[in-house]
Amino acid sequence: MVLPKIGVSTINDRTWRATHNLPLNFFVLFAGLHIAINWSWIVAAFKKTPNSSKQRQKIFYPRFMVSLMRIGILLFATSVVLLVLYSLIGEPSITRLYRHNEVARFNPSLGHGMLQLLGEVFLIAIVAFIARKWLRVRL
Repeated sequence: MVLPKIGVSTINDRTWRATHNLPLNFFVLFAGLHIAINWSWIVAAFKKTPNSSKQRQKIFYPRFMVSLMRIGILLFATSVVLLVLYSLIGEPSITRLYRHNEVARFNPSLGHGMLQLLGEVFLIAIVAFIARKWLRVRL
């Protein structure tokens, strides 16, 4: 929904749709499992508070730079994967048009997007809860 707003025309190509939805489903599953495995570490990280402002700076700035580097690497890797997929699949094609129109059921808006994001976060939380409590996944 963002691309048409910035002037990029799109069609509902079923190949690109599957290329997007399948990894998204695996991401939700593995993000939930990752949170379940690292739950003790996550809780400990939020409980730990530095005592002085100097100690806060020592902890914050190196972590911030490492986070920026990781985000940069992730963006680069994502761009490479996108370019490879684009070279393999090609541009969206009218011959691969996905005929079902789910968009006709609602008027896409920021509120709908936020609701969809909350739904994905809720699914990740459910997977983490099930993995932690019922499957007893631990690090």
